[in-house]
Amino acid sequence: MGRRWRVFVLLAGAAALLAGCQSAFGFLRKATETPTAAPIPVAPLPTNAILFPYDASVLLFPQEEDREAYQVMDLSQYNDFFQSMELSRLENFEWGNDPLEIATRLEAWPPTEPGCKSKKVYFLPSNAGSVILIFVSDDCPDDSIAARKIRIEMHDDDGRWVVDWMGRMWKCKRGEIESRLTDWHIYLCP
Repeated sequence: MGRRWRVFVLLAGAAALLAGCQSAFGFLRKATETPTAAPIPVAPLPTNAILFPYDASVLLFPQEEDREAYQVMDLSQYNDFFQSMELSRLENFEWGNDPLEIATRLEAWPPTEPGCKSKKVYFLPSNAGSVILIFVSDDCPDDSIAARKIRIEMHDDDGRWVVDWMGRMWKCKRGEIESRLTDWHIYLCP
């Protein structure tokens, strides 16, 4: 057996044994294979409000926003992604410790689905040691969704970024209710 396979088997076994120890080993229950989608480049914008440990800046989201407006996304549906992230950390790949790169790859998961053509990345100010990113995508290939918005909240756990929460909203391409075509919502699109 190759080294990577043994590490994967070890991590999978540890995740199964430690499933009840979420607070100490929460990263083990969230796993993934390495996404093939290329990260979206973001233009640097000088700001002191951004809390990333690297020189990666995104735009400040233009308004206050409450996460209660989003539909909560079940993080257990992304176990393959989180396993890949953990393996990248073991192999010392930089993306596994960069919160912007982690969120960018998670937002585009799974890599086999076609992505939206236009994407912008924003952040909301938060406490030190935590990050709130918002991805706004337009011109989506879905036949019913025109645009989508995904919010990802993360915190720094002793140098390891952990995804705490994910939510989504969208705008519809068609339908009889005008507000669902123009405003962000969580209702099913026709």
